[in-house]
Amino acid sequence: YRRGYFDLIFPGGLNDVGLPSYQDAHAQWRSPLWGGQARLLVFGSQDFLSTRSNGTSRSWDSAFVTAGMAWERRLGDWRLEAKFSASDARMALDLGPDLHLERRTYAWLAAVQGDAYFEGGHSVTTGLQWQQTRTILNGTFARLPVELGTGIAFNDLTRSSVSALGSKAVNSMWAQDRWQFMPAVAMTLGARLDFVDISSEWHASPRWALDVETWE
Repeated sequence: YRRGYFDLIFPGGLNDVGLPSYQDAHAQWRSPLWGGQARLLVFGSQDFLSTRSNGTSRSWDSAFVTAGMAWERRLGDWRLEAKFSASDARMALDLGPDLHLERRTYAWLAAVQGDAYFEGGHSVTTGLQWQQTRTILNGTFARLPVELGTGIAFNDLTRSSVSALGSKAVNSMWAQDRWQFMPAVAMTLGARLDFVDISSEWHASPRWALDVETWE
């Protein structure tokens, strides 16, 4: 766990100067489970910045926390790994009556991957993944006129509000094969396929890589 100290030195704040406050934390646990290795991981951070000028306070706040678990086991030449994670992220911007924006994002991820390593540098990797994201957006802002000109009274502009919820899921699969066809040269061929539910689109991403060792 780490924490900044600026806001501790100046607890009353400073005029016209941004006063940052930040902290982060990380925890991890490992243990044998079902013939393999299990691990739990939790980490997160928070950053906050505030200013005060002419009696008006403005601030920016950003934070997230993620918790995940994974299980890994070897079966012959294969190494299998399954993992799941969930996260909560927040961003809030407050610039007084002219602009206030808050975004909250929740995300979940589940994945299974297998890796196999054979003699001669040959290896195979394949996997499946599902990721779901939900975003809540709330905001209040001054609506600017379509045509800007001189003499605009910004304090008299109409205030507008927005409240929205968005959701997106991505299903993915991938596979790649690596050949060590020469002592110092290896080639990898692979492909990844993603399906995005919000647009019902498929995305294919081929991969080709060449590794050359020029010296040992």
